[in-house]
Amino acid sequence: MEKLVGSALPVFAMSHGGAHRLSAQNGALALEVSDASTVGKRFLFVFACLTAGELGPAAAESGATWWGYTGAISAPSHDEPTIDVFVGIFEMIADRFAKASTTADRLRLIEDVAERCIHFSNALGDTAPADAYLCLLHLWQRLRVWVPDSADPERHPLAPPPIIML
Repeated sequence: MEKLVGSALPVFAMSHGGAHRLSAQNGALALEVSDASTVGKRFLFVFACLTAGELGPAAAESGATWWGYTGAISAPSHDEPTIDVFVGIFEMIADRFAKASTTADRLRLIEDVAERCIHFSNALGDTAPADAYLCLLHLWQRLRVWVPDSADPERHPLAPPPIIML
């Protein structure tokens, strides 16, 4: 097993969020900007709307590497034939995000996510529900990685700028 980078165990979360908060089960508060400094030098992947807005930079200020999303994101489809597609993509992310300690490592993972999403969007043809295509697009286009001592998040080079009005 590869050694994980950072001083604390990584966090992989899939939930609801906002620019200032990450929600826990049943809408309870899991983390907000005012306590983002408590995450320390941890690697976090947070699949939740808007969490790359203010929460990501606040966590990065405390030494964290924050993988979050700008704008609203569509939930992964759990219908056939797409469930296995999403499981595979999220397993890849879970296996690699906490080991991506350099800009090159992070950009390679972002590129790999984009390649898989584009491949599966094309391969699914007309067989998948529309929300599956939207999620595949959001997975890579809205992904932002905030790292300590950076004024801007890392992202795929073809990712559009954040959507301001949500």
